[in-house]
Amino acid sequence: MKKKHGEESLIWAECAAEAALSKKATNVLVIKVKPTLAIVDYFVIATADNLLHLKAVAEKVEEALREEYRIKPIGREGVDSTSWVLLDYGDIVVHIFVSAARDFYDLEALFNDAEVIAYPSV
Repeated sequence: MKKKHGEESLIWAECAAEAALSKKATNVLVIKVKPTLAIVDYFVIATADNLLHLKAVAEKVEEALREEYRIKPIGREGVDSTSWVLLDYGDIVVHIFVSAARDFYDLEALFNDAEVIAYPSV
């Protein structure tokens, strides 16, 4: 996947965040991780209630980005996991956790000085 202009990756990140919210994910954040990470512009982080919810949120994010922007993840990790799904779109990476895993990995703490956009829960 070619590297896109920064504004386009923000639009993709916001689309992913809104898709997660539409499936009732909570504590949804978009974190600008560039320039800390040279190969990724934004992380989208969301919390799901349980395994079924985790999978539904991941599917909705993939569907929204595919339908709106015709992009597919270049990597998918944890789709058989019970705690964390990662969708890698190159410029953005979407992390969907169940609550205990999100607390344990605490990705937000790694980027505590980064720009954060919080999305209110629906």
